[in-house]
Amino acid sequence: MLNKDYILGIIEKKLNTGDTQGAIKFIEALIKDNPNDLDALNLLAIAYRLKGDFNEAMRILKRSLKIDPNYPETRYHLGLLYYEQGDYLKAIGEFYKAIENYLPSERSWKSDAYTALGETFYKLGMIDDAIKSWKTALEIYPRNKRAKYYLNKVKAGKIKRVKKPILVFDFLRFSDMKIDEYLKQKGKNKFDSEREYKHVLNKIINAWNTNVSKVSDKLKRMTDKEKLNYFRSIKIKF
Repeated sequence: MLNKDYILGIIEKKLNTGDTQGAIKFIEALIKDNPNDLDALNLLAIAYRLKGDFNEAMRILKRSLKIDPNYPETRYHLGLLYYEQGDYLKAIGEFYKAIENYLPSERSWKSDAYTALGETFYKLGMIDDAIKSWKTALEIYPRNKRAKYYLNKVKAGKIKRVKKPILVFDFLRFSDMKIDEYLKQKGKNKFDSEREYKHVLNKIINAWNTNVSKVSDKLKRMTDKEKLNYFRSIKIKF
């Protein structure tokens, strides 16, 4: 049996010094010793992501999901991988799944997921949602330096609205439409809680990724009327 703590210390040093290939060798030794070690699999995915091999990182994370689809660290790192590839909507979905599955004692990790969620909202130009996420990150774990950094930039007026691609405008229209549909189904005009809003938004993001993202080229050629009709045809089970 390998001394896991000792090996983890070596891996951390190698990752911090940029020796990702050296780290990979030690992580693979841990996995060989225990093929279902989720922490080791996530470390291996991190190493390959740092190395720039996103395909291998994705393969490893999907292997981890087969062992436990609700393991929050896997969802978090999958979100980071999507984020770095510019697939922001999928990243948001993964960050929400991570947040939902962190234990109450895992405050700092949950806070990190909210910070990353805020960064992703910012990339999409959804500034108010970004600020709300960073504030939540600090409420959960007040020592979160990244969340403090972003909120200080907001106070200093250095957080500016970014130029959004047309596809993001389409998503916002799709999201608004489906939120209206949900509220009408429930016979109310607003959400009862932030948890309810997150649940609905996650469903909307999944529907967008499953249906709309796959026909993005076709979407660009549609007229506004065709887009709205297409959006209405997509049914979501909330």
